Amino acid sequence: MINNKDISIVIPEYYGESILAELLKRLHATLQTLTDSYEIILVNDCSPDNVWEAIRQVCAVDKRVVGLNLSRNFGEHYAIIADSTRPLKGAVVVGFTMSFLSVITALYNVIAYFLEFYTVPGYTTTIFSIWFACGLLLFMMGVLGLYIGRIFDQVKARPIFIVMDELNVEE
Repeated sequence: MINNKDISIVIPEYYGESILAELLKRLHATLQTLTDSYEIILVNDCSPDNVWEAIRQVCAVDKRVVGLNLSRNFGEHYAIIADSTRPLKGAVVVGFTMSFLSVITALYNVIAYFLEFYTVPGYTTTIFSIWFACGLLLFMMGVLGLYIGRIFDQVKARPIFIVMDELNVEE
């Protein structure tokens, strides 16, 4: 491999200005224990806060950070794949969203709470079981709705995202 990065991390940014510095500090500390050859790709998903200016400042100082600015809000899933407009730089590309991580943490905390305090059989267990099953059904209906919405978007045959500006991108 010629000048390839080993790891590429893709992070969509939406209302992320306040946590960007801490996020990059922790990512650099973690990634430096794994390899010296990595890149962090920050994608501004047309955030209303001033995150693009923060990304510009970081990219001016650190060449391992790549900035992509989308022309409008396309959603976090499209922001993760926005890096696909250029050749793959890493042997491993990881895309994650803060909301996904927070949902997993919240779900874990809720289940742990109920398992800890409501393990007594009877009325409470029955109600909890019904609410959990109904919540699961509503969640699956939401997933189905998202799937149908994506089919609708795909049928329109429009580009899935438009990159307006790029920083630290090698041609």
